[in-house]
Amino acid sequence: RTIRRDQQNGWLVSATGTLEDLLTHEYGHLVHTELRARRPRLWRRWTAAVRDLPALSQYGKTNDHEAFAEAFTEMEGVPRSRWRPLTQALAHILEAAGMAAGDPDS
Repeated sequence: RTIRRDQQNGWLVSATGTLEDLLTHEYGHLVHTELRARRPRLWRRWTAAVRDLPALSQYGKTNDHEAFAEAFTEMEGVPRSRWRPLTQALAHILEAAGMAAGDPDS
C-alpha cells in the first residue's frame, strides 16, 4: 500500500505498479555499483546526465544512486517509447558498457 501511494504521489517511479518495481529499483543499485566500479568514464557520463536532465521522481532527486535506480526501474518496466530523457541516457550508457538495456515491449 505504501509503495503504490509513493508511486502515485511521484515519490517513486511506477513501471508495473507492483512490488516488482521495488525489486527492480534495488537491482538497479547493484548495476549502478558495478558500472561505477568497472566503467568510471561511463559512470561520469551518468552523473553528468543526472545533473543536466530532469529527475524521474522525488526520490530520484536525492542523489545519483537513487536517480540511477529509478531510471533503471523505468527502463525495465516501461516501453521504450515512453522512456523519459534520463532513462534514455541510462540506456545509452548501459549499451556503451556492454550491458543490455531493457524494453518490456521486446
